[in-house]
Amino acid sequence: MGHKVAKIYQVKLSSCDVDDSLAKHVCKRSNTTGIDWYGISQDPETNALISVSELADNGSLLDYLRSNCINLNWKTRLNFLWQISKDLLCLFNSGFTYSALGTGSFVVKNDQTVALQDFLGAFDSKQSHLFTYYAPSYMSPEFFEEYNITKECNIYTFGLMMYRFSAPFMQELKKDLDLSLVPESTPKSYTTLMRQCLNYDPKLRPSMAQIFNKLGELYLEVERNICSPITAEFRIADEFRQMCRVEFDNKLNESDTISPNDKDISTGSLLSTISNLGVDLIDIDQFANRQYIGGGGFGSIEKALWRRTNRMSF
Repeated sequence: MGHKVAKIYQVKLSSCDVDDSLAKHVCKRSNTTGIDWYGISQDPETNALISVSELADNGSLLDYLRSNCINLNWKTRLNFLWQISKDLLCLFNSGFTYSALGTGSFVVKNDQTVALQDFLGAFDSKQSHLFTYYAPSYMSPEFFEEYNITKECNIYTFGLMMYRFSAPFMQELKKDLDLSLVPESTPKSYTTLMRQCLNYDPKLRPSMAQIFNKLGELYLEVERNICSPITAEFRIADEFRQMCRVEFDNKLNESDTISPNDKDISTGSLLSTISNLGVDLIDIDQFANRQYIGGGGFGSIEKALWRRTNRMSF
């Protein structure tokens, strides 16, 4: 009991992809992130590199936000994002960019520490890093023109992560992201920084140092509880979050009482419950080649081709 447990992340890279400067950077960062990084190993059979680090008890930030975002007050959200910006700033200052950045790239420990889960996704910023076989999630518009990841791409991705923190009921970011749908209760100072990161023109996005400093300023002001317009913004946002959480819990409790065998449940009430729980409803006309599989609690189960993705769905 009390001993740290290691977690292994396997990445399909060759040993030549990890240079000495990255190894030195990782060793330096492992002393400051709050999550220990033990080193790099290699699978003798596949030759894939393996990153070995301390196990973060809360898992990935992606899963953590799915389960806890509505419960996080704004001070905690600012602190998490500030820690993320600190890791990225250190990575940038060491001459690296991250290849497939997103909430899945980070882990959470003890409900208070956020850090990159491994550094094998980093590459030398001076070298071009092209993705020709797939497009990572959370990418900037210019990426889809040249498929080259830059620091500016990472900053755009950071803006998308800020958006995810502002929308607690969102399970996944949608490709057709609409910034007008940012919750009205989101603090204006926060929204301003987020929109700057999401600027279509990469040259007009703030630097990671500017993001790091701004988030630090916002966090300290909220932490000190100074009487100011900014503090008032975040206090009001927290009050609204608390109201939403109570309403969400009530809706969730109501849905728990619904049984597939209840004969008095109407289609309208079922759709309303599903909608309130944040589940998207897809028009049946979007599916082709429908094939019956079996019966379910509320009807039949089919598999079909979803026209939007051109993939089979259930």
